Amino acid sequence: MPKCQEKFASSIARFRRDEDGNLVHFSLVIFFITLLMAGMAVDLMHTETQRNKIQTVTDAAALAAADLQNPMPAMDVVNGYFEAAGISNVLDDIQVDENLNSKEVKIKTSLKVPTMFMKLGQNPIYHLNAPAVATAREAVTDVEISVVVDISGSMGGNGKIDKLRVAASDFFDTVLANNTPEAMTTVNLVAYNSNVVAGPHLLKHLNADGGTAPATNQPAAYGQLPGRIITYQTEHDLSDCIRWSDAEMNSTSVTPDQPLVRISHYDRYSNNYNKPSNRDRYCNNDRNQIQVHQTNATALKQQINDRNLTYASGSTAIDVGMKWGVALLDPVFQPVVNGLKTDGHTPSDIGARPANFKANQTEDEDTLKVVVLMTDGANFYQYDLKDEYKHGPSNIWYSHHAGGTSGGQRNRDGYFVYIPWRANNGWEPWYRPGSSTGSGDDQYYDTMDLPVDPTPINNDDDDDDNCSGAWWQCNNNNGWGGGWGGGWGNNGGWGNNGGSSSSAVNNGDPSLFDLQQLDWIEVWDQFAKRDAGYFFYRHSSYNDYVDLYYAETTKETPSTADARLFDICDAARDKDILVFAIGFEAPSQGKRAMEYCATEQSYYFDVNGTEISSAFALIASQISNLKLTQ
Repeated sequence: MPKCQEKFASSIARFRRDEDGNLVHFSLVIFFITLLMAGMAVDLMHTETQRNKIQTVTDAAALAAADLQNPMPAMDVVNGYFEAAGISNVLDDIQVDENLNSKEVKIKTSLKVPTMFMKLGQNPIYHLNAPAVATAREAVTDVEISVVVDISGSMGGNGKIDKLRVAASDFFDTVLANNTPEAMTTVNLVAYNSNVVAGPHLLKHLNADGGTAPATNQPAAYGQLPGRIITYQTEHDLSDCIRWSDAEMNSTSVTPDQPLVRISHYDRYSNNYNKPSNRDRYCNNDRNQIQVHQTNATALKQQINDRNLTYASGSTAIDVGMKWGVALLDPVFQPVVNGLKTDGHTPSDIGARPANFKANQTEDEDTLKVVVLMTDGANFYQYDLKDEYKHGPSNIWYSHHAGGTSGGQRNRDGYFVYIPWRANNGWEPWYRPGSSTGSGDDQYYDTMDLPVDPTPINNDDDDDDNCSGAWWQCNNNNGWGGGWGGGWGNNGGWGNNGGSSSSAVNNGDPSLFDLQQLDWIEVWDQFAKRDAGYFFYRHSSYNDYVDLYYAETTKETPSTADARLFDICDAARDKDILVFAIGFEAPSQGKRAMEYCATEQSYYFDVNGTEISSAFALIASQISNLKLTQ
């Protein structure tokens, strides 16, 4: 082999054996791949930038076009936004669904963004799609609000009741402004202390009147007396506060036929022996009564600002106020509201209120339900009379001719009390208390010796069946002779200074006695609890005195009332009722209760002084925002 050929072959062999420079080849491959990936990323980022720009314009256009306050046609609004942005060419579709109280706008766009790097590949991509879609809906909803406010005694300190009046008045003005039939707001006002006064107009349409029951286990001696009670009413109608059971506190509903129990119409403390006034009673019917689904802010402000109706007194029963607040929002209450509309106590143009709860609302229904719950205190003890003293026959009787009446107030001379244990011991069983300040003029009688009129009367307090004149003008031989001062007629006997008759005026025939047995409801209508115990039994039967003096019982303690409040707040939460809660200079127990009941933490307000106005204003604003949904 020629020498030159050997050298060439040797060079080829060395080249084949030499591995220097192989990494360069690999690096070049990686470089081109990285360059391609970077180019794709640039194209994608450029496309996303364009899409974001279009999405921003699309969102803004949809919101503006859906605005119910915007007078321009929705199509024109959308086109105007895209023209101003210089991208009218991207619009694909505009859909508008509009009715009296809502508007919905849907916008679809698309843009083909040219690529810079992806078109260089083996399978070139010349454009990337950048779609944008937006839907905006604005609807004005109906709103039902229960404002539940504390007017207990502690609200009288630091001018809190006055601050509440201002805050609530401004709230009514705000939430009831611009009401329309298509978007109606109604407000219930519930003022509570120890109780809530429902009012006779409301209870007329609920089952709160009880029924009749037979009088049983009466003393045998009563069988001779025509004035004995045969049947009695199981409920009074003298005041309008309801006692809720634990089971009722687990539900938002109060149905029209649901039997309700009234709190007794009684005075806990007075000891002046006068007929108690409403203001002295545990259920004070002269106070602010529930206002149901009102639309007139002026009328509600008059209620909250009337100092004869809304004033600070009593203790605190937040659970009772909350129960009424949510019951007024439950759709089963609708027949009651319809009845109030018919009677003229609730506006007739509010439609079907309360509306269905959210879970049961149809596409045509859109009602927001709200409770604004406020307290400056904490739940306290709640009371009522023991069951045996709430209603039914008592052992207390009254003779209209022995005592008469004056302005509905019975004279103490006309009362007689039958004491069974005295009869069982062979003693005179009838006790006549006489003076309320001592026992010196107390009298005891056998049945046949009672100084009562023998002529039956109609229990009408002043007229005798057989006489057209007033009671003191009739039966002068057997009744009061010559008016108040003369004593018991021509037969002598009982005078204003006490003493007993040596011969009764009843002619020995108990079937003619005008004595009328009193139901316990009648007793409490005439006497405070303590007065009744002292007057009827303090000097005649000590055990009966103690029983009647302490005829009251504790129905709820602060802790059980809190548990009931939590139950009703849970029930409201389950029904999607929004609860805003205000602790107004409240103690820790009250604050905890308000925090628990608030739907969210942001719905709870811990305020002092005039901050209560700010809280009510912020709640009104939030309700307005919720009412106007997007």
